[in-house]
Amino acid sequence: MNNYLKRKPILGSIMIMLGFILVLFIAGMISSIFSVESKLTFMLGFMVVAIVLIIYIINNKKWKEYGFIPDKINKKELLYILPLFIIAFMPLITGVDMSIEISIVFYTITYMVFVAFVEETIYRGIIFNALESKGNKFAIVLSAIFFGASHLLSISGGKDIVETSYQVIFAIIMGMVLALVILLTRNIYFCIAYHLINNVIVSISLTSVDNDRFISYFIMIFAIVYMLLLIKIYASKSRSQNVKV
Repeated sequence: MNNYLKRKPILGSIMIMLGFILVLFIAGMISSIFSVESKLTFMLGFMVVAIVLIIYIINNKKWKEYGFIPDKINKKELLYILPLFIIAFMPLITGVDMSIEISIVFYTITYMVFVAFVEETIYRGIIFNALESKGNKFAIVLSAIFFGASHLLSISGGKDIVETSYQVIFAIIMGMVLALVILLTRNIYFCIAYHLINNVIVSISLTSVDNDRFISYFIMIFAIVYMLLLIKIYASKSRSQNVKV
């Protein structure tokens, strides 16, 4: 697969994305057909994908390439990473649902660890890295579109078109933000940490952010402004280092 990604980065990326989506589709089908708790089937699905990814990275020695062995980051770089985590915690604006059982919270955290690792490794690790051969701008945009497209599965999950549209658009915006973060820092842990924190916070928040239009759009606008800031920082670095974009 590694050699195929080098020869056909776009097609290879699509195949990886579809393979991942297929695993989730199968997990959902097993839950429906055999009346198994979906929390269990999806957890197992993500665990299987995580194991496959780890084996792939080990066999191809991709830890450094995908940002798992980052260079030392300076304090100045940490400042422009800070807004990423502000976005992650923003759903707390709606408050915390205190009625959620502790066991559910533990399950959610465990589940989201796998989700964050798998999705960031696929989209900001493997796919972004493969698409970089076509240019950084291309890799940022297309990897974000792929990330957003994967959220179309929400339609099959019973969510309405308006809510799903917001999720897809926001996922594309955050996909670009996270791609810029990995490009600027070569540190995938920032992306994984954001993904984990945000998913957990959304799961325990008092009201679904997707259902609160004002908060949803406020977070999206904040994310867009942050994305533009990262683009400016990247453009400035590219000019100073004479990097082709």
